[in-house]
Amino acid sequence: MAFRAACPACNCAGEYDLLHSLKQTELGWQLFCELCGESVIHFSTEEKEQIFKAMQLTKEYVPDVINAYGELNVKELSSHVAFGAIAKKRQRIKLDPLSTPSGNLRN
Repeated sequence: MAFRAACPACNCAGEYDLLHSLKQTELGWQLFCELCGESVIHFSTEEKEQIFKAMQLTKEYVPDVINAYGELNVKELSSHVAFGAIAKKRQRIKLDPLSTPSGNLRN
């Protein structure tokens, strides 16, 4: 999967292939600028695994949004929207100023 990124050092905008361009270093996984060699972006091992799993899921599962929407009966849905707060019933608790929550008197 390719993406474009600009190098913070030389401002070179390059296109990088994440699968083949990442290099493992002592700081984790890094992507280096094609022009000046400075680090463009870096990931921890956990972040790299999450990104690769997300890429794999995206490739494997492409939802059929058009047909899914066509199967819905949207004419029966409400066309009115209201905004406001839902009020909750307030409960009043009577407290004895001389007692603590455990029921013992204060000194």
